[in-house]
Amino acid sequence: MNAPDPSASSPSPLQALAGIIDSLGCRSVLLCSHSPLDGLDGLCAELNCALTVALTDQAAMPSIPQQRFDLAIVADYLEHHPQAQGEILVSRLRNLHSNHIAVFQQDSAPGKWPESAFYALALKHQHTFEHTDSNPLALYTYDIESYNHRRTWNNARFWANPENFGRYWW
Repeated sequence: MNAPDPSASSPSPLQALAGIIDSLGCRSVLLCSHSPLDGLDGLCAELNCALTVALTDQAAMPSIPQQRFDLAIVADYLEHHPQAQGEILVSRLRNLHSNHIAVFQQDSAPGKWPESAFYALALKHQHTFEHTDSNPLALYTYDIESYNHRRTWNNARFWANPENFGRYWW
């Protein structure tokens, strides 16, 4: 199931997360953050999904349990760590822990990532939330189902030896 575009009906980041969690039917959510995300625990309780929080300090990567989660959220993390460390975290979440990721970044943060860094990690820009304190918050998402679309040419008809399509891997 694809995550909806939260920009159409979500005036707040928490409401965008609620839409994503609800549309995916999440039963487990992982939060990687420098600090707890206000309202997320109540939201997860309301939507009947288990919340695992992996907090980190300035110097370390979060300690993440070795399991799969329906959704991984990265919030208030990129602003406090070097880009290389953030890329390692997002890649690790994408490859080992979840098929769906939501990443928040403050647009006015000193170490703000360029959009191309998110695109390089297969994340899509979903929405920018404007706050009253003129500190916009950008939401980027990753969804494995929409990441790599099925190609029409990848079938037996276009294969050099159609009788061997899907049979041999080298």
